[in-house]
Amino acid sequence: MSFLKKLKYGYIWRRIFVERLTEPLHLNLLAVFVFLFGSYRSKIAFDLILRQQHAFGLLKAADRASRLGLKAVSVIEFGVAAGAGLMNIQRIARRIAKITGIRFDIYGFDNVAGMPPHRDYRDHPDLYREGDFPMNYDLLRKKLHPDVRMMQGNIKDRLKAFFEILAPDAPVGFVSVDVDYYSSTADALTVFDGDPANYLDLVYLYFDDIHREEHNHRCGELLAIDEFNDRHDKRIIEPPVFLANRRVFKQAAWLKHIYFLHVLDHRHRNEAHAGEFQTLDNPYL
Repeated sequence: MSFLKKLKYGYIWRRIFVERLTEPLHLNLLAVFVFLFGSYRSKIAFDLILRQQHAFGLLKAADRASRLGLKAVSVIEFGVAAGAGLMNIQRIARRIAKITGIRFDIYGFDNVAGMPPHRDYRDHPDLYREGDFPMNYDLLRKKLHPDVRMMQGNIKDRLKAFFEILAPDAPVGFVSVDVDYYSSTADALTVFDGDPANYLDLVYLYFDDIHREEHNHRCGELLAIDEFNDRHDKRIIEPPVFLANRRVFKQAAWLKHIYFLHVLDHRHRNEAHAGEFQTLDNPYL
């Protein structure tokens, strides 16, 4: 979906006024210049790519894979629904592959028929119901590149098949979680229970359903994250506290949806620092 088409939605205008026009004027003027003449990497830095969370996560995963000497990285979207997000990931990945040389293996998990029955209050039955967000699989499949793999069915059941086809030279680097329910999110996060070599040492995550007034740490995705952390000693999912400080535009809501998975049992987290010997200058001496 193009940016102009999205302008027909009221929430887009609210985001523009609340998130973008509250930023300093000189940054917005500079963003116009970047939009017209900037590189793709600079457009990502200035939040000029639709679905900024995808652009951020894909680029960070590619750059990290490159630093680790890898040639490819795997990307997962849990909760494909109508498929706009997966198509967006596919499009951005193609552009980032050109500027980084990193190949993206893309996987989409969805049961196609819509949301399953909820289990209890933790699945937010006040917000979602069985059958919400069905997929037109045949139409979507025509729009996706043949290399994009659709994992149809129950998430937990399909993860076994996923690990059987996950390329050993393409560890998981970016994951988007948009399955609404606590139970479905908990199932999705078991993707991180595997061998540490299946992942980058730091995996970039986007959690979609954490922003509404009804969301809390006793329900939904936030509860699933807390339980994952309680279950693991050497893997932790947490938000990057200083992410907004490192961005040009700091008011964007998507920044609070970004989390990092730290794979502390990954070999790169346990090797001695290989860079140059580090020293500090003392200007008072």
